[in-house]
Amino acid sequence: MSSHLLKLKPHFSRFLKHHQDKLYFTSHSHHFWPDVSFKGHMKYWDLSSQYVDDKWELILGEEFNLFKKFTALNLNVSKPQNITLAPNSHELVFRLFSHFSDFSKIRVLSSDSEFYSFQRQILRLKEEGLILDQIPTQDFASFKDRFLEQIKKHDYDVIYISQVFFNSGFCIQDLKSLVDATSEKTLFIVDGYHAYMALPVDIKSIEERVFYISGGYKYAMGGEGACFLYSPRTDLRPVNTGWFAHFGEWNFDSNITYQNDGSHYAGSTFDGTALFRQNAVYKWLEEQSITPMISHQHVKALQKMFLQELAHTEYNHENLVHQNINEIGNFLCFDFKSPKKAKKLYTDLKSKNIVTDYRGSRLRFGFGLAHDESDILNLSQILKA
Repeated sequence: MSSHLLKLKPHFSRFLKHHQDKLYFTSHSHHFWPDVSFKGHMKYWDLSSQYVDDKWELILGEEFNLFKKFTALNLNVSKPQNITLAPNSHELVFRLFSHFSDFSKIRVLSSDSEFYSFQRQILRLKEEGLILDQIPTQDFASFKDRFLEQIKKHDYDVIYISQVFFNSGFCIQDLKSLVDATSEKTLFIVDGYHAYMALPVDIKSIEERVFYISGGYKYAMGGEGACFLYSPRTDLRPVNTGWFAHFGEWNFDSNITYQNDGSHYAGSTFDGTALFRQNAVYKWLEEQSITPMISHQHVKALQKMFLQELAHTEYNHENLVHQNINEIGNFLCFDFKSPKKAKKLYTDLKSKNIVTDYRGSRLRFGFGLAHDESDILNLSQILKA
């Protein structure tokens, strides 16, 4: 067994007991939650019953401060006060875009591999006159150079790019070179959803420039509802704004004002359950001394074992979208060139109680802390048979 492999299954007993006959390889989509998240979930209910409307002082104070502290540590940024909470990442993205009063006058640079929520929204804004340039991620080896070349062609208002692309696992190794190539007025937004808590994310060197968005649904293991924005600037005036953006300011007859921290981009009342779940997971990870690097090393060991065990099946190294597994996130993405074949493989696997997912012609296997080598060996035994 690899020295990097962890034995954490007992900490995920509440999820695992419902799926004893299945192998779930969907950590990149919906990671199992550790048992401690249940206590966090119930803590919110108890708090609500005890304090009723007065609970917000505790939620936006002690609990949110704890969330910001841990999130800032995992991003390696020096200003936890610049973190905003939201129920989903789409709300945060559109709030940033709402700063522009006329979409027909802005130009956006992105890739052809952004997640569906952004892709749908940006194409709708394109109908309103927004100018959109999208650079193909493949060939991966030349992507950074091609993206840099495109940056130099125009004075972009927004650059939006994933740190790890959902449809390949390909990871941008050097965000700083891209950020440094843009003007200071450009809103440089990073979708970190497939990177945060999967990779050792470190944006310290670009914390004065980059807007970083992620959440708890995937590798942070807190479930849906606890998304966040790290923002370096509070000079924007988003049209899509909520009363939490200046909590306690009730005089709306004068000019609308915003707080000079992450709350600048806040919305309105939200269900705090996810915040409590996420904090419980953060504290558990700290108690177990599990960092994103340790988690990533655990997954890399499982990925290598997977490819070794299944080398003579269709799930081999040659069918990976990006074959350098040191440059991908925590899932393996196979391209079978045909959506019909990918769907059939997904269906066949599911009939054998192996749960994966597919996007077009690509089939994905995700790995996380709830997995160990027994899952790979069981998978290998079933597929070889």
